[in-house]
Amino acid sequence: MLGWIAVAGWAAVGAAGLSVLRMLREELRSDRVIGLLYHRVVPRELYERFWGTELIFSVSVDRFREQLEWLGSAGYHFITLDQLEAHLKHGTALPEKPVCVTFDDGCASVHGQALPVLSELGVPAGVFVTIDEDAWIFHEGEYFERRLSVEELRECAAGGITIGSHAVTHRGLNEMPREEALKELTLSRETLAGWIGEPVRHFAVPLNFYSRETLELAREAGYGSVCTSDDGTSHAGTDPYRIK
Repeated sequence: MLGWIAVAGWAAVGAAGLSVLRMLREELRSDRVIGLLYHRVVPRELYERFWGTELIFSVSVDRFREQLEWLGSAGYHFITLDQLEAHLKHGTALPEKPVCVTFDDGCASVHGQALPVLSELGVPAGVFVTIDEDAWIFHEGEYFERRLSVEELRECAAGGITIGSHAVTHRGLNEMPREEALKELTLSRETLAGWIGEPVRHFAVPLNFYSRETLELAREAGYGSVCTSDDGTSHAGTDPYRIK
């Protein structure tokens, strides 16, 4: 009995070691593309009052600026979601040490707090918007914000922020019947396109709840790429419908 436990234990350690090695191999690639995921950007005095998970989902505006400035000074180059898609699909060249900045949910602080910093520093970004302003993500939790208004979305788009979809209700698409999930994908894309007057090509998975069918449905709904919250970085061989 103890012998079998020992074998199982060493097997687990071996598997963990291989996983770490694979991760290191990916992260040490010269062609890696870093995807940064933010949610809410808030004043420092507000951030200092957080105590729970909002410490993860928010960043203070001064810290946000520091992070972007450090990346620029360290030789990183900021790219758009369109550039990332073109690179993964067609091998289009990217600048050295590329970084793609994104926001999930579509909260008001993307316009009020992040956009001024992004504009001042000349950094492009993407925001994935949950279109239902009554969705739980805008009304529950330690801290929450309203959804970006249509006018704010247009100003974000005009200011260099690519508008993408984060579905309709911010629920797990892999937990829905196929037709309902497809409707969330299609309706959000069409609605956002109508609001900003231009095509919407990119999608980010709410809650990171997805399956292979979810990614196939996103392709069927007309998206050119899908961003996940999976750990790691992307590279030339990454599936554009499963960006890390």
